[in-house]
Amino acid sequence: MSGPNVRLTTALADRYRMERELGAGGMATVYLAHDIKHDRKVALKVLKPELAAVLGAERFVVEIKTTAALQHPHILPLFDSGEADGFLFYVMPFIDGETLRGKLDRETQLGIDESVRIASDVASALHYAHQHGVIHRDIKPENILLHDGRPMVADFGIALAVSAAAGGRMTETGLSLGTPHYMSPEQATAEKEISARSDVYSLGSVLYEMLTGSPPHTGASAQQIIMKIVTEEAAPVTRLRKSVPPNVAAATAKALEKLPADRFVSAKAFAEALANPAFTAPTGRAARPERSGRAPAWRMVALGMTAVAGAALVFAVAQSVPGDSSVAAPAVVRFRLSDDPALQLVTHVSAPFGVSPDGRTIVFSAATAGGRIALWVRTLDDPNPRRLQGTDDGTHPVISPNGQWIAYVAGDRTLMKVRLTGGTPAVLAELPGASASLSWISDDEILSEVIAPSAALQRISANGGLPVVAVPFDTAAGEVRHRRPLVLRQAQLVIYTGTTRSDSSAMVMYSLRDRRRVRLAVSGTPLAVIGGLLVYSHSGALSAVAIDVPGMRLVGNPVRLSQRASARETGTVVAVSETGTLVYQDGADSSNSRLELIDQAGKRTRLGGEERFSAPRYSPDGRRIAVAIQSDIWVIDLATGERTRVTSTGAAAAPEWSPDGSRLIYVASVRGQREVWSTPLDGSTSPERLAEVEGDVASAVPTPDRRFVIVSRWSRGDSRLELIRVALDEPSRIDTLVSPKGPNDARPVSPRLSPDGGLVAFADRTRRSVHVRALDGKGEIQISTEGGCCPLWAADGRRVFFRNADRLVAVDLQTSPALGVVKRASSPGFWATGVVATTYEDAHYDLSPDGRTFVAVTPVNTDNMVFVAFNWAEELRREWQAGGRK
Repeated sequence: MSGPNVRLTTALADRYRMERELGAGGMATVYLAHDIKHDRKVALKVLKPELAAVLGAERFVVEIKTTAALQHPHILPLFDSGEADGFLFYVMPFIDGETLRGKLDRETQLGIDESVRIASDVASALHYAHQHGVIHRDIKPENILLHDGRPMVADFGIALAVSAAAGGRMTETGLSLGTPHYMSPEQATAEKEISARSDVYSLGSVLYEMLTGSPPHTGASAQQIIMKIVTEEAAPVTRLRKSVPPNVAAATAKALEKLPADRFVSAKAFAEALANPAFTAPTGRAARPERSGRAPAWRMVALGMTAVAGAALVFAVAQSVPGDSSVAAPAVVRFRLSDDPALQLVTHVSAPFGVSPDGRTIVFSAATAGGRIALWVRTLDDPNPRRLQGTDDGTHPVISPNGQWIAYVAGDRTLMKVRLTGGTPAVLAELPGASASLSWISDDEILSEVIAPSAALQRISANGGLPVVAVPFDTAAGEVRHRRPLVLRQAQLVIYTGTTRSDSSAMVMYSLRDRRRVRLAVSGTPLAVIGGLLVYSHSGALSAVAIDVPGMRLVGNPVRLSQRASARETGTVVAVSETGTLVYQDGADSSNSRLELIDQAGKRTRLGGEERFSAPRYSPDGRRIAVAIQSDIWVIDLATGERTRVTSTGAAAAPEWSPDGSRLIYVASVRGQREVWSTPLDGSTSPERLAEVEGDVASAVPTPDRRFVIVSRWSRGDSRLELIRVALDEPSRIDTLVSPKGPNDARPVSPRLSPDGGLVAFADRTRRSVHVRALDGKGEIQISTEGGCCPLWAADGRRVFFRNADRLVAVDLQTSPALGVVKRASSPGFWATGVVATTYEDAHYDLSPDGRTFVAVTPVNTDNMVFVAFNWAEELRREWQAGGRK
């Protein structure tokens, strides 16, 4: 072997040993190869390079998988398919025999009984495939193999896979996928609706040749053949071979009818007619007048000039779109992931579900009442999920490409794997920080997001080892964070959400092979590439946009889909397999929440009903709680439950108490700008602007001596987040406490003051970390090690709490001789029993002055409202086509 075949041999050396070339056709070159793993000979077909360049590996492999499940005695099965160093290939059994083409070339005509037997067997295979929604589209003698005289249909569905993957771009290759002698009129003239009756026509053409020695229509060029197919009736077989029985001749003629509706309703009916001596039909007709109504596309073409036939050389196989068929498309079936009320699903993490590549298995995190979180597996044929023993604290599961392993995160940063069938989990690596999503690069490698501290995407061997950077930050674009990677394995591309230091985000494509990087013109979370469409989510909505994977670009405009899914701070609660199985949390309005008191033992007491609560704060005496409800500030008396409305502008948020408890300080939006306001609780005076601050205020906290207010603000012009101190008796006096000067500097939010007013704790949006700073400028320390947000102080001023994912972390500090950490403890405690709502601007929880009770905003529990939509790819296709026509 030489030239490109040396490269092919090298690329496949770990799976196949190439032996010799068997032949070449219009689409592919066929090699005899040895399957190393299974110790058998196989026929390995490699698509021509110019064809592969147009298709792209990802979509070709996705489409070809639809035929892999066909099991029939007269269908040559598909063993394998994929991409290797740019080559697209598929693998079938090696049949030690000949093709029907070889037999016809040698014998010209076959015996009548043999011809009928071969046609009937092929019809049986076609009928089986049609019942499974697959049309061959390229029935011809070259694709019918004879093994001990028994026919086997090869390349089943390959033409569909190639044409669907090409997306109508076959004109770029200069190739055609069909063979003109055996193409139906609607296929030869690029009709989009290619039905099962097209295969009946092609089989009729093959039978015609077996009986007469030539196809129904011949010509000196492809144009001539196409013109005859669409304008001329084939000569009756009895004119060319008188010994053909009348029923066989009649069945052949009916199979070759120009109108699909005039042919047999199915391949099975064709075979039955061949076996029925009583079957009759006209066999020698001239072209009939047009029926009333619109002429079919093939007849419209036939009425044109000969040049039209030249344009029709791009055959219908190449022009079809995925799913175009008169065979009924599979219905979308929806069902609940789990009906077990004792099983509490975990949906508050970034990637709560893992779906197998074939879409038939779902793995998820859940806990039973009083039990620990673990991984559970649900298959489509078993409604009862099973627990994977040993996977305690497991989240973010993903199933390997071969469907044998689950990779997941235990705790915050331990990467694990376990067999899908169960067994002892294995530790693969300790990640450099907390992980929020995983993706398999191959069966041998895993890609991990690292959110805290922010790090580039990491790759880790599936056999264990040290993480290494897989996708470096794009420093020129100011990237500081990578989220939710989606690996397109065949193309070795990663699509991820890249966030820059200015807090803007967009999806990015990155090549693991050559490090090319393209920033896409859409934002959101990439979910899957299905049939040439990139499906992604954004704020609870799903959208799709056409994607050219080899070209690393999007094509056209996105289409918003009707499917909704719940949206949380961690992202849209949804997962999609590459075959189109959708798992989602019901997208009903989940903006409402609950306000709950939670004691150290985890006991919960609800304050009121379900409303849109945010930023609750205990009063200094611990008897009242100020909280934003909808967009106004209210005060709740804990003894009586009475609620008092403090503001009525509909534009207030982030309440804080004055040190003596007589006033509330809050952020109000006035004329489009967020400012610091104050109002007395007794109503003695009207609300007033407490401090005039340039830029938009995120939150404001008064100092214990009532002389200053600490403000987190977005500065004007460059939109930097800053922490400043404003003197209330001298508003023009502003001290800058923390202000980013470089791309990696802290962007402070959620400031909280120590009880004595000497220290401020704040969260850093850049590094997703928590810091404590002395207001006199004599020290600053980072108190989080693996991420965190939303700090608050204990009453003694020595302990700081902050949230890190599901956990509440407590840090004990020392202030002398220098600011430092004495002890750090992480407690899942009550935090793991229910999600506490959080944003980086506002902590949606607070600690009572006596340190015994937390008040927290908790989402309305929709965790178990999780559904599976099987065959959702069909709904996606319909909506995409409808959206593209608008």
